[in-house]
This record gives sequence, C-alpha cells and structure tokens, in this order.
Amino acid sequence: MTEVLVALKSLEPTLAAGNYHDHGGGKWENAGCSADRYIRGAEGDLHGADGRLANRGFWRHDAAVRFLLHLNEAVTAAGGQWRALYNDYQVAEEVNQTTGWKNVISMANMPKKKFRAPATPKLAAAKTPEEAAARAEADEKAKADALAKWEASAGGLNWHGPSPMVLHFHLDFFIPPKKPPPANEKPAAAGAAAGG
Repeated sequence: MTEVLVALKSLEPTLAAGNYHDHGGGKWENAGCSADRYIRGAEGDLHGADGRLANRGFWRHDAAVRFLLHLNEAVTAAGGQWRALYNDYQVAEEVNQTTGWKNVISMANMPKKKFRAPATPKLAAAKTPEEAAARAEADEKAKADALAKWEASAGGLNWHGPSPMVLHFHLDFFIPPKKPPPANEKPAAAGAAAGG
C-alpha cells in the first residue's frame, strides 16, 4: 500500500487526503485501502490552479482525468486494482475508456444499510402480551428516532460531487501481497552478486 501512496504523492504532489473509521464498502470493505482525495492548487488551497472548479461544480476536467490516470499508473504498477467514486460522468467516461475498465463510477445516494440501529436491551421476558407489545413499540420508536437523527445530521449522505454536494474522490484500491520466493531459491540480487 505504501508504495502506491508514495508513487501517487510524487505524481500528484498537491493532492490532499482524508480518512475515517469504517471507510469503504461493498466488495472493497476491509479489502485494501479506502480514502477520500481532494485536488488542491499549487498554493495548497482548494481553489488554486488544479483545485479550481469548472462551471458544473466539479474539478477541472483535465486535472481530474490526470489525477485518476496517475492513480491507475501507481496501482497497476504495483499489480493492484482500484475504483473511484466521483460523479462527473464526463471524467468517468474518459478515464474508463482509457483504462479499459470501469474504474470510475457515480455514487450519489443516502444508503440506509450503513445506518446501525441501537441495540435492543436484553430484558426479562414480558409478563403479559400488553407489556411485550409496549416494549416492541418503544424499541421501534427508538430505532426510528435514531434514524431520523442520523439522517438530519447528514450521516447517510453519500455524494461525490458536484460542489457543494461533498465534492471529493472516494478511492478504493487493493494490492495483493507479494509472494516470498520458495525456501530453496535464492533471491535474484543475492544470486547475481555471488556470480550465480
């Protein structure tokens, strides 16, 4: 993973990054690295040359395509796979056509599956059907209240542009572990140094 991040930083030195707990999802969850990336200008702000937004609220087309193709270069050089969530369909179309894979996809929704309802406390068995019904009703109300609070706080907002709709690239990439050489085989550098 580190080699990809170092390579990407050398190709895109003004790139900003962010991350948080439980980032990533779908088949990419816990499969590699998930992170959010932002294009900054050379001055370090989000409105410098590369960080300037186009009139549709996305980053400039050329800057976004260049970044994603640099990502492709860094990840594929390490033998990995990647995807990016970014809602500019023109950028996605160009990058996907260039790479030959559907690496860039659009994601703009409020996924309910990420919401985690509060756990129902373990209580002694209800003594009457009325008590059981009251408990079930209170539990459903607590879950509905928690969901409403989560949605009101934009906790389920899952947008990837345009600005001001949480403009960023969500990146997932996976680099397979390198296989060690068989125990009876010398590493290439050691064999060459020994004259063999």
